[in-house]
Amino acid sequence: MVLHDLGSKDGVTVVELAGHMGLTAVQDIESSFRSAVTGRGQPVVVDLEGVDYISSFGVRLFLDAIQELEKKGQKMCFAGPRPDVQKVLVACEMDTLAGIEKDRATAIAKLKS
Repeated sequence: MVLHDLGSKDGVTVVELAGHMGLTAVQDIESSFRSAVTGRGQPVVVDLEGVDYISSFGVRLFLDAIQELEKKGQKMCFAGPRPDVQKVLVACEMDTLAGIEKDRATAIAKLKS
C-alpha cells in the first residue's frame, strides 16, 4: 500500500492511495493517512485510482476519517475508484457519507462548490 500526500490543490487536500487495502496495509498507513487527511482543516479528496482491493479495514479507516472531518465542518470525496472497489464503497454507503466521483478534478470541483 502506497500513500502519497499531494498537499493542497485549490484549498482541497489531495491524498492518493495505491495497492491492496487489506489489514496489514491499512495498519501501515493509518497514522500517515489520518495526519494527511485531518491535519489541514480542509475538505479532502482521496484518489483511489491505484487501489485494486479494499477490505473492511480500509472502509473503517475511511469512516473514521469522514467522522473526524465532519467534526471540523469538512467533507471527503473519493476519486476514480476501480469498479470492484467502488462496489465495496457503495455497499458500505461511502457514496452517501462522502461522495464518489470519476476523477480527481471532478471531486475537487464538487468539494469547492
